[in-house]
Amino acid sequence: TGPFLARQIQAGVFQKLDKSKLPNLKNMWPEVMARLAQYDPGNEYAVNYMWGTTGIGYNVDKVKAALGDM
Repeated sequence: TGPFLARQIQAGVFQKLDKSKLPNLKNMWPEVMARLAQYDPGNEYAVNYMWGTTGIGYNVDKVKAALGDM
């Protein structure tokens, strides 16, 4: 998690990234990098490797048929 990352950085667990060896860094979403920077200012020690969103859709009529009006 982000807060744990910040604690690890402060504890000296990680070394700084060599960004010259990460050519795809330029393809990272700025919004995601900004979120990560809350815990790793300057994005010096960590790179986000995944991002996802889960949506749930449902049919109101089917739910009402199964559960009634609650």
